[in-house]
Amino acid sequence: MGTVAIKNAYGYTGPELANRAPAGLSLKGVLTALRRAPLALVERVLLWQKRMDERARLGRLDERLLRDMGMSKADAYRETAKPFWRA
Repeated sequence: MGTVAIKNAYGYTGPELANRAPAGLSLKGVLTALRRAPLALVERVLLWQKRMDERARLGRLDERLLRDMGMSKADAYRETAKPFWRA
C-alpha cells in the first residue's frame, strides 16, 4: 500500500508547501497595505465615533419619535447599550 498525501486547501503537499509563499502575499501587496493602514485606522475611528453619536441621539428620543421609527423604548435601549465597535 502507498502513503496518502495530505493536501492543503490549495492542493499542495509536504515539501511543496515549504517552497510556496502564502496566497496573495507579495512585497508590493504588503507595502500597499502598510501605506493604507493609517487611513484605514482613521476611517475606523471615524466610523466608531459616528456610531457613538447616533446611539447617543437615539437614546435621547422620546417614545413618540421612536414609535414613528417603528422602535420601542426597549429596542432603543438595546441599540444604545451596544459597544461602539459592534454594528
